[in-house]
Amino acid sequence: MELTPAYLHTAAESYKAEIRAVDFVEGDREKIREEINGWVAAATSNLIPEILPEGSLLEQTRFVLANAIYFKGTWENRFPEGLTEHLEFHRLGGAAPVDVPFMTLGSGERKVFLSYDDGFKVLKLPYKATDDGARYSMCVFLPHERDGLRAMVDALAAAGGSLLDHVPKSRSSVREVLLPKFKLSFFCSLVEELKGLGLAEAFTEDADLSGLVDQRVCDVRLDEGFMFFFRDLLVLTNFVLSSVLHVIVYIVIHPCELRVKL
Repeated sequence: MELTPAYLHTAAESYKAEIRAVDFVEGDREKIREEINGWVAAATSNLIPEILPEGSLLEQTRFVLANAIYFKGTWENRFPEGLTEHLEFHRLGGAAPVDVPFMTLGSGERKVFLSYDDGFKVLKLPYKATDDGARYSMCVFLPHERDGLRAMVDALAAAGGSLLDHVPKSRSSVREVLLPKFKLSFFCSLVEELKGLGLAEAFTEDADLSGLVDQRVCDVRLDEGFMFFFRDLLVLTNFVLSSVLHVIVYIVIHPCELRVKL
């Protein structure tokens, strides 16, 4: 089976994509999976070692379209490495606190983006503007009570609207800012989210993906799309396209809950 010349041209010229031909039917699918995961690891400086879980490539699989997006930002106000402090990090569920390194801006009053809501506060940490002038920020939502994380999540859901409604727009004076160094990752299916955005027919037998492959050769549809998120800096999405005879089911792994201290 061959991809259409128009698709190959667009993928290579407009998106700088690497096109590789493999044999999903009679080839070593585990080796192919490792090859794709190896590309992902190289493209993300080993921040994501794997995107395709074991057993995700089957005989019915026809294409894998993978995309890696990497964002590396520099804080507008950097945390001096020499001011890092080891403090207690309090965990949920009554577990004993652990000693972890906290990034800090040091003592003394300073102006930061901070807002107070009913039961929680929001800290916005801006990154330096990019070369094209775009600006991004990391926003930390922190409940006032040590065990108030779930109550805060429930309150945000009940309030409706957008999380952006709670993001501070002006600076406030604070005496100390501490943020634990952490890593956060999760893996989830994007099928229902994509359908909710309007990409519904592509997952059915009525899918028209003739831009990829001549439908006289084989009818194909989207089978699964999933996302791996690492820290606040990296998102990688991946789609698996299979023939209409098979549906792949993936297990969703939810992120662990995280608390931060100001």
